[in-house]
Amino acid sequence: MAENDSLSHVEWKKGVVSGAIYTEHDPKLEGLMVSVYERHLRSNPLHSDVFVGVRKMESEVIRWCCNLFHGGPESCGSPVHTSDIYKLWQQPGQSRGQGCLINLQLGGDKDFVDRGEV
Repeated sequence: MAENDSLSHVEWKKGVVSGAIYTEHDPKLEGLMVSVYERHLRSNPLHSDVFVGVRKMESEVIRWCCNLFHGGPESCGSPVHTSDIYKLWQQPGQSRGQGCLINLQLGGDKDFVDRGEV
């Protein structure tokens, strides 16, 4: 790993690279991320019946996103991959000048996906 690390000489901590690093250099935040990863590195969100804590964290992130887009108490969403989140952030302004949100409504064994404007 050290050999691979030595291949890159970009000084991202000095702000030389734009858009490649998604967090500032904050040792406290990095410590939190390492702690969260250590606790959940063997969890599998695809098995939310087994890893209930991960499901709870996903629902909290979804609520934060709904609040960010001024969603009401009935707004909802679905867990997505980080690359999908990046694509969603790029979409505001592409649909009649408004952002879009992907809603997931759980109905028994069926998942209904509805793409609506916010």
